[in-house]
Amino acid sequence: PRSSPGSPPSPPSPAGARGMGGCSSKVKRPRTGYKRFVKATFPKNHSDPVVATDVTKLCLYIKLNPDRLPNTAKYLEKRINQHYNKRRYNQVINGAYTFNAMVVSAHDDLAMFTSNLTSFMNLLLASGQPQLMLAAVELFVTFSDMCDDASPVQGDVDNFLADFVKMATNTVSDEHVKQNQRMSGLRGMRAYFNLMDDSIRWTDKSSRVMPAIFENMLYDGKPEPVDANLLRDSDDPDDGESSWTVRGLAHEALKDVANRTSTANVEQFISLTLEQLEKNKQWMIEDRMWRGMRFGTHVLDTIASQLKPQNLQIVIDRLLTYLDTREDAKLKREVIVAVVVVLRGSILSIHSVMRALLHQLDQSFARARATRNAKERQTFEQLQVAIVDCVDTIAKKVKQRQQLEALRQLVDAYTDDVDAYDHDPDEDSPKERKRYRERRNERDHYRALLLRCMLSMLAAMDEVPREFDALIDGCLACVMRAVESDNASVRQRGVLLASHVLAVQAPYRGVGGPVTPRGGGGGGGAG
Repeated sequence: PRSSPGSPPSPPSPAGARGMGGCSSKVKRPRTGYKRFVKATFPKNHSDPVVATDVTKLCLYIKLNPDRLPNTAKYLEKRINQHYNKRRYNQVINGAYTFNAMVVSAHDDLAMFTSNLTSFMNLLLASGQPQLMLAAVELFVTFSDMCDDASPVQGDVDNFLADFVKMATNTVSDEHVKQNQRMSGLRGMRAYFNLMDDSIRWTDKSSRVMPAIFENMLYDGKPEPVDANLLRDSDDPDDGESSWTVRGLAHEALKDVANRTSTANVEQFISLTLEQLEKNKQWMIEDRMWRGMRFGTHVLDTIASQLKPQNLQIVIDRLLTYLDTREDAKLKREVIVAVVVVLRGSILSIHSVMRALLHQLDQSFARARATRNAKERQTFEQLQVAIVDCVDTIAKKVKQRQQLEALRQLVDAYTDDVDAYDHDPDEDSPKERKRYRERRNERDHYRALLLRCMLSMLAAMDEVPREFDALIDGCLACVMRAVESDNASVRQRGVLLASHVLAVQAPYRGVGGPVTPRGGGGGGGAG
């Protein structure tokens, strides 16, 4: 209606409020760019996979507009949560794919949306749905590979380790699901170790890692077909213990742990390893994949291959301490075999090693003498042979100065033994003389092992010092007496020692002929 005179004019109609013919139309606000791109990554059909082209457009958008990255990640997380609450798990997996692409595309600006990313991964890991948990691991592996500095996100990812350990030790009935879960859990653990800025801190939470790794290194399930996309590019299917298996991934995880262990934490790490091996009775397990080693030795060999050379002495010292506190002769023998394996890498101080080995040798003879069980005595003899082999490895590994140091320790042990048991039994009773002969045979065997150790050390030397000429002559005299003995076992030991004497004498004395039972007694080069 027309306005009356003196009344205020009617307000003008807003632009666009009336269209042609006087019809009104609703005003549409322009949609924010990042929301439009995020919505496009979710297919209208909830069961369809994500369209890669739409994800590429979103990644291009955030690359051209990095200031929109936080809002984009926040809105993407919101949309995923909506689908998760409605149990549209395929859309959640599509969202994980989109997040993965964003991590790769915007890896230089990860700090701008790390909180959204870790919150989303935590949601997936806590879901209990196998396919969502696998998607979380894939996203975390990508995040770990793209993250240059772990310090800003360390607090956000610490809680993931427990979830990865739980996945790596699952016991579901479906073998295919169980293996995929275990492999994903191990890959998550490896990605977590990759995020460590300096070294692994062995807290109560991280100490659960070693039992999980050992359990999977011993996994006996038949390998199932695995999607190659679930593995890192560095995994080689032609490896001897392939990373395409549960056992292979566990082996690689152990390498990662050892590689990330600093000098300050080596002793604690080795103590934890030994504790788990003994607690779960895994020391003596055998398998053809470990090149004739038992499981405990295989584990320590793997660890030693990844540690710095200067840290191997810490491993050896810890093994020798562990050796002194154990009573089982079979376990002691295996620990000494492990010492030999670690010694192949490096050795810095020989005195403590030789002292511990000689102590174990003397102790094994005392315990063998105290038992009447033939099997136990045989076990102690095997332990003694392992000790001699260890000394032989030391002789070949160390330098001349350390060889001389070790040789003097052996000579002192041999001399002390002779002084302690050298007396005339003629005045003893027949029963005491019989007991004396038994002990003399045992001590002869002990001295023979010491002689073998000394001769191995002499044979390994580039040049035998003249101060040991008398020792070589004494060894030859001892061998000749053993070869002429009435006791068959003593003669056998004498023949074995003869080969060691020749190995030492041949290069320096010109001795090349065989040792005969009736050769010269104690002469220098006779034989």
